[in-house]
Amino acid sequence: MQGARDHMIPERLRHVIERDNQRQTIQASMHDQAKAMSVAVWETSLRGKIASKEEKRRQAEIQEEIRLTAEENLRVRRERLRQLFDHDALIIEKELADRGLAIWRQRS
Repeated sequence: MQGARDHMIPERLRHVIERDNQRQTIQASMHDQAKAMSVAVWETSLRGKIASKEEKRRQAEIQEEIRLTAEENLRVRRERLRQLFDHDALIIEKELADRGLAIWRQRS
């Protein structure tokens, strides 16, 4: 009987060692998966932050372009109005000169 037990102990021990190795393998795998998941979450949040910063930068560029365009439009409109008024003034002065009249202008 004793001999049979001795033979069974190493078999049981081998079984326990096998289970322990499987448990360690599973724990290592779970640890690796947890690491991979934390890296994935970090990368995703980083991409979101980068995308958010890029979107803010693009919006700022768009706003700057809109502001510069509005300034340029205002400058062009003012110049065209000045040219129109100058042209109209010349036409009026010519018409008055043809009638022998003139516009009195105050010197500045």
